[in-house]
Amino acid sequence: AQATDKWVAVGSPADFVLNEPKKVTLDGGAAVFVTRTADKTFAAITAKCTHHGCSVNWHDDDKQFECPCHGAAFAKDGKNIHGPRRNPTEGLKPLASIPLRQQGGSLQVNLGAVAPSVVIPG
Repeated sequence: AQATDKWVAVGSPADFVLNEPKKVTLDGGAAVFVTRTADKTFAAITAKCTHHGCSVNWHDDDKQFECPCHGAAFAKDGKNIHGPRRNPTEGLKPLASIPLRQQGGSLQVNLGAVAPSVVIPG
């Protein structure tokens, strides 16, 4: 375990539907999306856009994460689809994967690996 490890519960496995990312806001304002990727497999990624740190939202109709600040879009696994580029030859970095574990009937993410998102009002 690392000194920054701080595991926090995000819900029970039954709270998550197959292939539907669910946003969970953690203490301190950081947010993650947890997705059931198979019957007993889950993944978590940060809701923090890799452009300027705004909080992305899942759009079920488009099956992608979208950033309301500058129009970046990310696939369900966090890979950048399109959006602003700091360097014209490089796309944005993917949304960061967050360590996740199941313990005592609940899913937990490592809060030490989650940076707070910038929340844009409105």
